[in-house]
Amino acid sequence: MHSINCEGPPREIGHTIGKSFRAEIFRTLDGHDGLNTRFMPYSRTPAGRARYQHLVALHRNRYPEFFSELEGMAEGAAVPFEKLFVINLRGDYQCFASGDGTFRSRGKKTHYLRRKYKGSRRETETFGRTIT
Repeated sequence: MHSINCEGPPREIGHTIGKSFRAEIFRTLDGHDGLNTRFMPYSRTPAGRARYQHLVALHRNRYPEFFSELEGMAEGAAVPFEKLFVINLRGDYQCFASGDGTFRSRGKKTHYLRRKYKGSRRETETFGRTIT
């Protein structure tokens, strides 16, 4: 099990996570059938682009810390933000993108992270992330 402790502003935490889990993130994005065959092609259609822009604005407004962390994670992992954002919202996308809506796991690995947002309402939070 890979474990890291992060402290600082959300974007820096995301960057640390992205850099630490770069290989796992890349493998996940590269090998996810739904992401590459349905969700990304859908997000490039006019309807999909409108849906993507709506979801970005919504999440940036309602969840600014997590949105900033995700931006930092994309930077740290050197992957496109759009792919990382879309895979995190695959439940929302499977309703809109064509396909059967099923996902195949290539094995699960849980990574535990401890993060601390300085100057935030959420001083500490511990959780597990599953990367498939």
